[in-house]
Amino acid sequence: MAEVVEDAPGEYGETVVRVRILTDVVAPDGTVLATDREHGRMSVVLRDRPAECPRPGPDQLPRTAGAVDLANPYQLPNSFISLPGTFAATKRVLSGPEGKLATMTLDGVEVARWFEHSVLPAVVCDALAQVMAVTAEDGWSPLAVPRTMRRIDFYGGLNDVALAAEELTLRATSGPDGGLWGGVFASDGRLVVRMAGATGEPLGYVHQDSGHVRTVDEQRAAHPAQAPPPEVRLPRDGAENEPAVRPQLLAYDSSSFSRPVQRWVAEPVPRPMEPVPGGLRDRRVLLRGAHGPATEAVAEQLTARGAIVGTACGAEPAAEWDVIADLTLTGLDDHELGDPAWREALLTTTAALQAVYDHWLETAEADRFQYLTISHGDGLFGHSGATVPQPLGGAWAALAKNLMVELPRVVTKSIDLDHVDPPTIARVLDTEARPMGDQEVGYRDGVRHVQRVRITSSPSDPTAELPVGSGDCVLISGGGRGVGFALARELAALGAEVVVTGRRPLTGPGAETDDDAFAAWRKRRLLEAVGTPGGVAEGRHVVEDAEFVRTAPANLTAAADRGLRIRYEPCDVTDRDQVERLVAGLDRSPTVLVHNAATYRGVRFSRLTPEEVVRAVDVKVTGFATLFDVLTAQSPADRPLRFVSCAGSMSAG
Repeated sequence: MAEVVEDAPGEYGETVVRVRILTDVVAPDGTVLATDREHGRMSVVLRDRPAECPRPGPDQLPRTAGAVDLANPYQLPNSFISLPGTFAATKRVLSGPEGKLATMTLDGVEVARWFEHSVLPAVVCDALAQVMAVTAEDGWSPLAVPRTMRRIDFYGGLNDVALAAEELTLRATSGPDGGLWGGVFASDGRLVVRMAGATGEPLGYVHQDSGHVRTVDEQRAAHPAQAPPPEVRLPRDGAENEPAVRPQLLAYDSSSFSRPVQRWVAEPVPRPMEPVPGGLRDRRVLLRGAHGPATEAVAEQLTARGAIVGTACGAEPAAEWDVIADLTLTGLDDHELGDPAWREALLTTTAALQAVYDHWLETAEADRFQYLTISHGDGLFGHSGATVPQPLGGAWAALAKNLMVELPRVVTKSIDLDHVDPPTIARVLDTEARPMGDQEVGYRDGVRHVQRVRITSSPSDPTAELPVGSGDCVLISGGGRGVGFALARELAALGAEVVVTGRRPLTGPGAETDDDAFAAWRKRRLLEAVGTPGGVAEGRHVVEDAEFVRTAPANLTAAADRGLRIRYEPCDVTDRDQVERLVAGLDRSPTVLVHNAATYRGVRFSRLTPEEVVRAVDVKVTGFATLFDVLTAQSPADRPLRFVSCAGSMSAG
């Protein structure tokens, strides 16, 4: 939420904007637990042009008399916070009773890969925050996360790339009497960033000499006289329930959880990168793939490049791998609709990732562990118009995106190649296995591309025909509720006949009871499940089925009251017999297919069984193949089937 509170003309044309960062808390089943909970607030001063860099005199700088040389604790091995790679620019800090001093030089190539277009110097700010937090008592240094920041000033309009290649000086005061401020100075003495009023909350401690670590409780027990961290003022009662935007500016129903959406378009753009090898040298790499000979050939190439390589073929994966390089379906014959080869490959991937999941989750290192996928495509993420040999490599790319969310310290990267000979695969893996970089990369004819996502307006042509009309029959799989049924309403409003499907028949508990009776049954069923081994999961499954049985008929009734032609048919779209019976029972063959069916259990990847992972992909892959095959066989020649498949950006579809 952003609100302009002051707009003052002048030399810099300053505008003051008050920003509040709000979030909603939603349970896996979609229940809204809290709305617009405040995570933070700030005031931002926007200027027409950047303020000039001041040059403070020596008497205005923090003094470092009596300083001792300390290691930056965030660069020491520890189980709490570790900031290597690009954020390891400052390894030593002179810390005295009145001030601190450090120097750093940014790698221009490395920061440009991530921050080339940044307006502000992100890496420099992080380095200054580290220096401001460095201290030691009896050799023990805290590892803290920021809690508050009173003010940050940026001068000169410089970002990390502009500040790279020159030595920067970082200075900070050492105590509250000095105002707790710090600054970053260019080599010519200009002040480019100033922070003031920073506070943090320790997560643990590391010893400067021994490298031993302590928890906060252990440190407090050893130093009971230490002052507690400063109190943070909480928002007034009820502030977290204020609307995210002013009611008169609402673009959606305030009683609904739905929010406006934007249209995003992904497209490949060339982004060359200097092919620096050695990303896998001396690292333990678990190499797996569906095609044994291709996997072994790539393993030989990577070993020659200095990697310590093991393969998953016929062996249990270990939990200590630094990198899992997944060749997915690369090397197999080109995919044909309905080919089940992906199942065994995905089971092997799931076993490998679940073996390392807990270890990777617990790490404090930000870039040690990586999951890299290789897919045999067109090198342009399917945008070339040419045939894609293995289109299901996209399932592994989606899995990598999910892991990025669940394991935020793990680097994931999906690589699409048009040529998949072993030397090329090994060279690309060795080059792309850098700590930081683009998440989706493609190579076509040797040119490196990345996925760029841009926001664009929906295509609109007043003279264009409506997408559907009274002569169309639209089949929407998984359309009994949610996005699927919302789409069904819109298409039915254009005159089309719409058939929505779901795996469940609309009978059973919840079909006819009123709201109070259903709530009582729901509570009783869940309580009964608690005392049975595995009963909670089973109880939730039964309740979810019953909730669907209540929701879908209510949706259908509301649509019928509006005169919309929408009907529901139970069908498991992965079962060809059921699909054929469904189509045979329709009055006319569908002219439009929307494959929206999906399955989601709302738990971490590590808690899914391998069979559940395969089932999630099966609904999207086999379900689409079955629907498409059956429907195209019956589509009239003058009206070929139009189709689209829907999936969330983080789903396995």
